[in-house]
Amino acid sequence: KKYRVWLDVEQLTSGQASGMFEQITSGLVNSSCVLAFVSSEYAKSDNCKMEFQFATKSLRKPFVPICVGQDMGWESSVIGALVTGAGHSSISLLDVQSEEDLMQKIEDIIERVSIHVAGDKPDTGSALGSEAPPAYDEGEVIKRGRAPQVGDHVISHHFKHAYFTSTILSFNKDDMTYYIEWDDGDPSGRTQKYNMVALNIEPDEDDVGVGERVFFPQGSYGGTDGNNTGGMRYHEGIIDSVEEINGGKNYSGYHAQGEDDNKWVTYRGYNYNFSGMTTKELRVAPNA
Repeated sequence: KKYRVWLDVEQLTSGQASGMFEQITSGLVNSSCVLAFVSSEYAKSDNCKMEFQFATKSLRKPFVPICVGQDMGWESSVIGALVTGAGHSSISLLDVQSEEDLMQKIEDIIERVSIHVAGDKPDTGSALGSEAPPAYDEGEVIKRGRAPQVGDHVISHHFKHAYFTSTILSFNKDDMTYYIEWDDGDPSGRTQKYNMVALNIEPDEDDVGVGERVFFPQGSYGGTDGNNTGGMRYHEGIIDSVEEINGGKNYSGYHAQGEDDNKWVTYRGYNYNFSGMTTKELRVAPNA
């Protein structure tokens, strides 16, 4: 059988982040099945994770995970959680030793793809079920994965790797900066780069895995007369442990930056580690 394949590295025609995302979105929306060549490096890539989550969670596209690289470290990541949650087994290319092995793997991939592309789709027993994916509604589908827009409530950088809640007032396409209004009324630091601002939306549990960058709250502050009303500080951290407790997940990790990175570490309540956090408290850090 012959299939028409859309490959991002070959089909993308724009170097601008916004244009690339629009093209990738179109490619995924119009696909019948997604082939994901996953590796530890893939699982650490913000862009790869964004594409994979958009395709599998938002669009609910059938997908075939194909393991490449040097190891299976990706299984403990967000990508691994999504693959496991969908009831899929990956096709591993790590054990390919000969051309004959490779050809067999290709046959396995084609067979898996044909289940989703052919007119008659047998029951695979996967979590995808027999339901057709919901109709694509751009406003709803990419709510979590999209870049922040004017009017969004966000977590934004202020200074020395400290983040606070705010609302976006405008966006400058020329230098890729947001102009924001702090929730606490602080008049300073209101222009921030696009990769230092993230949507203030609670993530799903399978959005957060070991190695994922998140924002976590640590250290409240009182108001300053004539400057701000006080509030909670957020910081960029890295998840290093996920624990199942009473049917839910608790997350632990550590600060992504330290004093050597010019991070402010002398605020009241500072601790290099954090633990016992849930998705209600965490936010997914922005994709650079």
